[in-house]
Amino acid sequence: MVVRNQKTRLSIEGIRDSHRCEQLTSKGLKNQKETIFHILDGRPEYATLVDPVKKCTPRHRCNSKFCPHCSNPRNRTSKRHVQKDHQITKGACNGTSTSLGALSSNYQVRGGQTMIAPFVGLPLILLHCITINLALEAVDGDLKEVSDEMRRRLRRAMSKLSDGHIVRGKLDMALKAVDDLTFEIIELDKVVDHSDPDAPSKRMGMLHIHFALFDPWLSADAIRAILVDEFPGKKRVCVRAPYEDVVHADGTVTHGLQGFLEYASLEKVEVSFGRDSIQAVLEFAKLDMTWNRRNRTFSSGKRPDDINTIVDPDRVKELEIERFKEKTKKNWTKLTYAERFLHIWISDAKMAMKTVKERTFASYLDGFIDRLSLYLSNWSQNKRAGGSMFIGFSRLRSTGLYGRLVVQRE
Repeated sequence: MVVRNQKTRLSIEGIRDSHRCEQLTSKGLKNQKETIFHILDGRPEYATLVDPVKKCTPRHRCNSKFCPHCSNPRNRTSKRHVQKDHQITKGACNGTSTSLGALSSNYQVRGGQTMIAPFVGLPLILLHCITINLALEAVDGDLKEVSDEMRRRLRRAMSKLSDGHIVRGKLDMALKAVDDLTFEIIELDKVVDHSDPDAPSKRMGMLHIHFALFDPWLSADAIRAILVDEFPGKKRVCVRAPYEDVVHADGTVTHGLQGFLEYASLEKVEVSFGRDSIQAVLEFAKLDMTWNRRNRTFSSGKRPDDINTIVDPDRVKELEIERFKEKTKKNWTKLTYAERFLHIWISDAKMAMKTVKERTFASYLDGFIDRLSLYLSNWSQNKRAGGSMFIGFSRLRSTGLYGRLVVQRE
């Protein structure tokens, strides 16, 4: 008797679960949040998360991370605008409010507004956007307990910063597959191994923090070293420079340090795990119920009445020059030959002025002409079609010009 291959018939519940998994892995945030709500609805143990969403109205928003409307940035009606009596200052931190001038009713925008206050007017070169992957917590763990421990370690690290530092940020949790982690957490000089051979797709809550930091003296590298000393591990600490504020044609403002603090207030729910997405939703919700918004905030330091007492203009210029040099070095291969020539010329000119004071300019000029001549010859070989637009400096030795350039001691 011939046995035909028969397709496995899914039950109605199986079809529904399959459709929900597709919705959770899609790119539409509204569909994801609606699906998460339907998964949690009807389960009494998650009533504290679902009930506020059920009561959400246009007049009284629930401001829940599980709400399809409140958690969606596209639904924000109170966006940041440029006020008539306030101008955006380039190179400094700007605090922008909504069109009504008050705190936003949206929890994400309001989080950025409240945290930006102590940084307004400070130079961007002294401000840093920082993310730290703090710890991994089991889905049946307690986020409040582990966040309290991490907060103590954060304060220990902040005590090593300069006097007058200011920190504002928020902790967050994301569900991660242990086998897919791109970072390391090192404790007691050993990499913490959370892998479980009996669970090939084990998931845990990854506790992390986003915060803005102001330090009047330390550079980004020095701050990174302090944080890595407290939280060692590959790709565990990220220190970046804040973006400038972007003003759009309609007057709305995005990016800037305030934009980063709004991002820190998003309270993202990431549960896209293929066929395991429904189980991931239940795990995320169970772990998220162990803390609240008050457990998420973190702050250190206080803004003085006069910011000029903590900002040294000379230090600001020094850090700006260092960052410009780092940026130029990083993008050196992208510069044109003319741009490289200007950087080389300016750098060597500074050295020439120094050597004049040391009365060694003649010997320095010899080496400079050799280096510049070699560089220009390489440049001309790559630009033969257009010809060289520079004078051959190697010919200066055969003219009287070289002798007139040499500065001799009287």
